[in-house]
Amino acid sequence: MFDRFHASPPAIHEQSISLVNDVRMELSTNSNSAAGSDSQTASFTQIDSNMVCPICLGPTSYPLETNCGHIFCGQCFITYWRMGRWTSAVSCPSCRQRVTLLLFCFSHDPSDTSAEKTEVVSSVASYNRRFSGQLSVYEYLQDLPILLRHFFNDFFTIGGLLWVIRVRILVCILLTLFYILLPSDILPESVFGFLGIVDDFFVVLLLLIHITVLYRSILADRLTW
Repeated sequence: MFDRFHASPPAIHEQSISLVNDVRMELSTNSNSAAGSDSQTASFTQIDSNMVCPICLGPTSYPLETNCGHIFCGQCFITYWRMGRWTSAVSCPSCRQRVTLLLFCFSHDPSDTSAEKTEVVSSVASYNRRFSGQLSVYEYLQDLPILLRHFFNDFFTIGGLLWVIRVRILVCILLTLFYILLPSDILPESVFGFLGIVDDFFVVLLLLIHITVLYRSILADRLTW
């Protein structure tokens, strides 16, 4: 899944190069923010130890994934945000898509109380609360693959989601399946043919959008990790 991070990180977009260079200088002069050091990566488990941060060009430390699917060190991305337009959602350094949500790519470990993790988690909570809402329909559709992947990972992980949320989603899925299989839905395939299939497609699409909107609200309210 993350093979694209093994050989080399994604290229930095030309419009982001200047700010990224400033971030690299800031990180290099701040020992507490030195991304990718052994002392920082020893206390957590990330999805893939071979991931490389496009900003610091080192192994990712407390990695975050943007809603556009690019992965950065937590500290690197937070610094990039604060040194740029910190009052608004930033554009991804790699693809320039508007970053409206940050997702954790390291394991949940309550025993890890390092200062770096605390700052990353706190900053992510602040970022998601401020910028995860008021999206266009196109942005919701654009973010479906990334959010659904993280959602189903949390859904099947013990402690990932509250049981009431799991039950709510299961009910929605069952109702959707019931509607699709029901012979007498609004546009039955036996009568309307292709239009009936399109009708079912939009029902499934609405279900997926509902799941990601709900998941966004959960992440926006998540204050700890």
